[in-house]
Amino acid sequence: MTVDGRKLLFVNVMSGSGARYVAEQYTWWNKGQEGNLYSGMGEPNAPPIIGHCKARGK
Repeated sequence: MTVDGRKLLFVNVMSGSGARYVAEQYTWWNKGQEGNLYSGMGEPNAPPIIGHCKARGK
């Protein structure tokens, strides 16, 4: 995934709900058909930097 103009490799990590992937300070978290990108540099309860992404149908 490209974030801030850099290609990052996200790896799967344990999640209590949904699927979670981490690269550097970024976390991509998806549950069902929706995904959100968070930055670990923000406040603990900060909203996602990219939110409510949905999978497209074919």
